[in-house]
Amino acid sequence: MSVHINEKADNLFLVNLENEKLNVLDTNFLNEITDTFMELKSNNDCHGVTLTGNGNCFSAGINLKKVFTSGDHYLFEFMDALDLCFRTLFEFPKPVIGAINGHALAGGCIIAACCDYKIAVKNEKAKIGITELAVGVPFPSVPLEIMRFILPPKYMQEVFYFAKGYSFLIAQKYGLVDELTSAENLIDFSLKYAKNLARIPNETFSRTKAHLREDTVKKYTADKAKKYDLALRDYWASEEQKNVIEKFLNSLKK
Repeated sequence: MSVHINEKADNLFLVNLENEKLNVLDTNFLNEITDTFMELKSNNDCHGVTLTGNGNCFSAGINLKKVFTSGDHYLFEFMDALDLCFRTLFEFPKPVIGAINGHALAGGCIIAACCDYKIAVKNEKAKIGITELAVGVPFPSVPLEIMRFILPPKYMQEVFYFAKGYSFLIAQKYGLVDELTSAENLIDFSLKYAKNLARIPNETFSRTKAHLREDTVKKYTADKAKKYDLALRDYWASEEQKNVIEKFLNSLKK
């Protein structure tokens, strides 16, 4: 198992992501995250969740080599799992506090963006950002709209186009994280925030959250978005895109 659930006091749950060295996203890992949050959604004893990563990395995003070298069948399975995971997290009806313990890049940044409040460690080396365009991968509708939901309009194009990893201190300005704390206090501090939100009656919180995120959900479920994503599947499977990924992976070796 790559996703670990620990029940804490006050009907709170700590979800820890632990997949390979950098919590890279592959189909099985995404499905585990989805299954975990579906389980917590139906668990009446769960009033709030803190989500964190293992070691010094929250998640470094997609396992590019595996996704783009395992054949089209795996690629399409992965794309479906990616969308379902992001949707499940973004539409989760209970409070979710992101305890960002280290690098949160590309898909890892999207997972963090799904949380209701994002608390990051005071670590000058750790970076957060949507680096997809630097890799050469275009966004599907779901992650694109989720990022549009959290980013201030004045910084949106910069964050998307320049595809940088920001220090957590700078990331506060862009809405990528909300607050900083020490590594030693990260989990307890995040659970404290989860406890505060869990004091709100469940139905009151879930209705408010759903209403706040309603426009975003409508955008990524609209027919226009579905047509865009179908075309995107063909592009992700194209030789052109695979060559772009291969070139990027080779640049990392150098």
